[in-house]
Amino acid sequence: MSRPTRDGPPSNSARGALQRASDSPTGRELEELTEPEDVGHVVAILGGTARKGSWEPPARLRVLALMGGVELDFRDANLLEGETVVEVLAVMGGVTIVVPPEVDVQASGAGFLGGFSSVSNEADAPDAPLLLVKGLAVMGGVDVKVKKLPLTRRLIRE
Repeated sequence: MSRPTRDGPPSNSARGALQRASDSPTGRELEELTEPEDVGHVVAILGGTARKGSWEPPARLRVLALMGGVELDFRDANLLEGETVVEVLAVMGGVTIVVPPEVDVQASGAGFLGGFSSVSNEADAPDAPLLLVKGLAVMGGVDVKVKKLPLTRRLIRE
């Protein structure tokens, strides 16, 4: 059985759809609109991973710990000016984030049968970078700590 067809000019709703389609961006414009931002991923599944020492975190970092562990140490990291966002999901795993006192920190999240430590730190410098940590811990944990670099590493850094 064939579908019935309708002859005649397109309806108002069809005209609107055609107009919206003609207003849509071209292929080149679409590439510019969907250009990926500075996003990084850290994943630990049934294992562990760590980012320590001198490293450059992206503007947005997505972290997944699935029955594994992740350690992010920002004390020696080269943070971008402005805001760095860390989005965390810990499922039956753990994530530890260590931040130096010279960085503003805002951490908020929720723990479901687990824990999410909410920490805030305000650095003395008004132009200090901001590390924004948010996420969820399900039968796992997320811990944000503010710690100084060990003295030897601080002297080497200076």
